[in-house]
Amino acid sequence: MNYFSRKVHLLKRSIQLGADTRTKFQLIKAQFNWLRAANENCQSARIHYNLKGKGGNFSAIVRDLPTDWIIFREIFYFDDYIDLTQLDWEPNTIYDIGANAGLAALYMHSIFPKAKIYGFEPGKAEFENAKLNYTQNNLGVIYPIGAGDENGSAVFYASEARSGGQGFAPSEEFKKDATTYTVQLWRLDDYIVDGNLPLPDLIKMDIEGFEVKALTGMDKALSHAKAIILETHGEELHAGVIKKLSEFGYKTITDSHRFSKFRILFSAK
Repeated sequence: MNYFSRKVHLLKRSIQLGADTRTKFQLIKAQFNWLRAANENCQSARIHYNLKGKGGNFSAIVRDLPTDWIIFREIFYFDDYIDLTQLDWEPNTIYDIGANAGLAALYMHSIFPKAKIYGFEPGKAEFENAKLNYTQNNLGVIYPIGAGDENGSAVFYASEARSGGQGFAPSEEFKKDATTYTVQLWRLDDYIVDGNLPLPDLIKMDIEGFEVKALTGMDKALSHAKAIILETHGEELHAGVIKKLSEFGYKTITDSHRFSKFRILFSAK
């Protein structure tokens, strides 16, 4: 999609989302600012967005946090996962690995309303918000675990101020003001067997530098899936992800620079 086509696409989406001709960005920012002014002393305030997808209207629940506003903007304004619209088939089962607050699952639901989504999110606060989105919109099921190359427990680094960068392998800068707690880590192949989960047709992953380890623990899932879209965090990790996916017959469809060292990779068989 070239620059002009992308702008036209965003304009069409903004008209669908808003009652007037304001851009989505302006609408999102206005709603966040309005809620913050109305709830100055409310730390747990949430914003509800009414959105329109392929299957009809649905609602997105977003925490009143700068990081959630950024993630919402990236997904619904900048269309980080728009490459999924290139698929000429409909997935029945989607895995959302690193579900965060559940916003990526909502975006995928807007494209594939009939699919059942299985989310995996070890962050405590993010899991609770994602569970609201999953339940309210009948997306599927979400589990409070992390995906890795072994089963057991692991230290998770979290920060409400910067929830978009949390995980098992955050940057040293992130660690400075992060809260840590222990969460369950699973090889997804083992969790699939343990929980009798269906294998995925489509996989989305955003786990902040832990992607190669997670892929190492999901051979069965990768063998069954037909496509995967994920964010990578660094050149070495990016190369490692491509190498791992190529072993299972995946070919790169798009490889897009996002910002800084981050890229979004879309691969399919």
